[in-house]
Amino acid sequence: MSAAPSAPWAARSGRDQHGAFADLELRGETQRFRWCPAGSFVMGDDHEGRHGVTLTRGFWMGETEVTQGFWSAVMGVNPSRFRSAFSGAMPVGMVSWEDSVEFANEVSRVTGSRPVYKVSGKGVKWSQAASGFRLPTEAEWEYAARAGRDFQYAGSDDVDLVAWTLRNSGVRPHPVGLKAPNAWGLRDMSGSVWEWCWDRFGRYPRSNSVDPTGPSHGHSRVIRGGSWGRDPRNARVVNRSDVGLGHRVGHLGLRLVRTDP
Repeated sequence: MSAAPSAPWAARSGRDQHGAFADLELRGETQRFRWCPAGSFVMGDDHEGRHGVTLTRGFWMGETEVTQGFWSAVMGVNPSRFRSAFSGAMPVGMVSWEDSVEFANEVSRVTGSRPVYKVSGKGVKWSQAASGFRLPTEAEWEYAARAGRDFQYAGSDDVDLVAWTLRNSGVRPHPVGLKAPNAWGLRDMSGSVWEWCWDRFGRYPRSNSVDPTGPSHGHSRVIRGGSWGRDPRNARVVNRSDVGLGHRVGHLGLRLVRTDP
């Protein structure tokens, strides 16, 4: 496994049994990030279309989905529909793809990083030279969920061990991080809430690809991971779905990533 770069944006960093981690602290809230090394894998399945993918750069990914507490600390408001005494630790929901892009840029600004996204009206351009916070590509998401393994879900073939789904959630969200992690220390990638990806939705390429970012045209964006309100089959690491970029529901949130120089 390649060594993780230093993380000057983090208040604390180190290593544990799952690899390198870095803690981002903002206004009293902490988001832990896990290092995902560069590498290659086979993406998809027989239904979706298997194809080889190579990611040439490692990246930091949030150990959990963005919580209501972390979103509120950055944006000053909690958009989530489902709240309780544990709201701060609950995954944020009711956020659109556009909201998520704005949030990622704001996290970059607050940490003194160069924002990744340039927003002009409804148009969003991704500056890949910027090292701020962003949404994962669909390939990055599946690569991180697999973590070098071939489980049906992120970290196990036992969905209840790693995911909140319709079968065990009581049809409500739960605080992040309560389920078992995958090999890279990432939690809740299966179940909990759907997670926005950068990519427009489209058919997979027929041939192998390097650092794919999805189709150049399309009206919907990829969401991954399933949720507490959906059947376990939606929580499989190969499962993909899509919705319009302005879509907001209570079981749709996000997870941040960052590519350091």
